[in-house]
Amino acid sequence: MSNNWRLKSTSITTIMLFVIVAVWGIFAAVFGMFDLEISQLIVNQNSIWGNIGAEYGELPGFCLIIISISILFGSLFDNKHKQKIPFYLLFVLSLGPLIYFLIIQNYDIAKYLIAMGIGPIFFVPIFYQKDLKKFRKISWVILLLAIFNPLFFVQIIKLLTQRIRYRNLLDIGFDNYSRWYASLGPSTDYNSFPSGHTAMGWMLLPLIIAVKQLKWKNPLKILVIIGVLFVGIFVGVSRIKVGAHFASDVLFSTCAAFVYTIILHKWFYLSEATDSLKANNEEISEEVTVE
Repeated sequence: MSNNWRLKSTSITTIMLFVIVAVWGIFAAVFGMFDLEISQLIVNQNSIWGNIGAEYGELPGFCLIIISISILFGSLFDNKHKQKIPFYLLFVLSLGPLIYFLIIQNYDIAKYLIAMGIGPIFFVPIFYQKDLKKFRKISWVILLLAIFNPLFFVQIIKLLTQRIRYRNLLDIGFDNYSRWYASLGPSTDYNSFPSGHTAMGWMLLPLIIAVKQLKWKNPLKILVIIGVLFVGIFVGVSRIKVGAHFASDVLFSTCAAFVYTIILHKWFYLSEATDSLKANNEEISEEVTVE
């Protein structure tokens, strides 16, 4: 990958970052005025697809985080086959607890154990002949996105705000509704803003980085992009549909995911071009000075 290509990508990425922040601001203003009306228009707590998003929307992102952690630990080995040891360990360690929680019919925990142990093991054949060291960058992007967005951004703001979920307003009255910018105040009881499920739904976003160099005619690139956008949008809209979140709750988690992914992309993939360009400029300046 040439420096010229990287520099061009850096410029495009910077423009994308400004566009996303601008769009974020516009929709934040719109949803700030019409959040309640949007929910009143579309909420249906009995929606089948809405409840599917509520039950399983976090699992793809959770599974991808586990895969990334397994890759990072596995890549510490030089031997390609030993690199898969973390996948095997997670599979074995999850079996006992999974059987137990299935027996007691605690499916809420069981589904996460499946995503932790059973899901990642299916990726071993894909990686079996590959050196996991090649996937370290994308794995770091995924792991750091998980830390920055679902863990820090979402959870810290939840602690600093006291916005009541729409479905709770149905019981206590709409007089308790608050706009996203008027919800300041620490609370552990009301945590609608922003949406944690949506943040996890967008955990697949870094996969677009993994296929960015493929041609647009490549079916894999098209499938990955469509799949990533579908999961992210589906999970976000499903949270509004069942009354668990307002549109602005979903907006903030979504835009934060895009902003963090772009920043991490620049950090891990495009910073080399900037450093190289600076070095070349310094060399040219030195030559000019000597002459």
